[in-house]
This record gives sequence, structure tokens and C-alpha cells, in this order.
Amino acid sequence: MNELGVGARMQREGFVHEGTILRFDGRDHRIDFRELPGKAVMVYAQHEVIKDLVAARLAAGAESASEGKT
Repeated sequence: MNELGVGARMQREGFVHEGTILRFDGRDHRIDFRELPGKAVMVYAQHEVIKDLVAARLAAGAESASEGKT
């Protein structure tokens, strides 16, 4: 999203998620995203991604999918 120039709202409203906990045999095991895979992930709802991409497409002057149909 950032590389495409449409990540500003995601950066403001998204949630940086740095790890998770998995439980096996009654014991917690933390998976640290920054330590193991090397980076955190962004939690940002898919429908918000779609809104941002459609807004960018319309701002660029492109037709929406519904406008192109007759």
C-alpha cells in the first residue's frame, strides 16, 4: 500500500502487530514477528484496503467498474 502511494490512512488507522501467542499443552509460546520473520505486520481490514484503492483509482480519473458497464 505504501509503495503504491495509498498507505496514508492505513498508517494512521491500522494496528502494528508484533507477535502472537500460541498455546500447546497448557503452555504459552510467543511468536515474536520482529525477531523471527524480521518484521511486524499491519492489521488493517480488507474492506478498508478496498476503499483506499477505489478512492485512489477514482482520484486518478479512472472509471469505476460499474461505470464501464452499459
